[in-house]
Amino acid sequence: MEGTAVLIYDHFCNFEISVVLEMLAMTGKTITIFAKEKRPIKSEEGLIVLPHKTIDELRLDEFDSLVLPGATDIRKTIEDESILDFIRKFDSPTMKIGAISIAPILLLKTGMLEGKAFMAGVNKEDLYEEGFTESDLAGMVG
Repeated sequence: MEGTAVLIYDHFCNFEISVVLEMLAMTGKTITIFAKEKRPIKSEEGLIVLPHKTIDELRLDEFDSLVLPGATDIRKTIEDESILDFIRKFDSPTMKIGAISIAPILLLKTGMLEGKAFMAGVNKEDLYEEGFTESDLAGMVG
């Protein structure tokens, strides 16, 4: 069984991924926490998490899925090309990606949602203000 990569970043929302992580653990799935740097990352709830690996240490053949939590402030993350490059490595028909709440914006920034329906925990108008176009958001429902 291949593992699940979980990408965390400053202000990630722990409660949004806690049930997912529990369900994966119950199935015996290997979970690896990644971050840009191997330093304590503080969640929006104040939980401090030390990632197992940095995004540069990814060995894609060890994973079949990726989990992206939402965050109270994701701006710095969506503007970080190294994080977007990490996510792009999971762009494959065989990969499963769970992007929660506002995290689909990361997939939108990578171009991975083109032609796909998606929902995100953000107003469409706010995405227009961030520079996304009607074409970028064509698949957004809700």
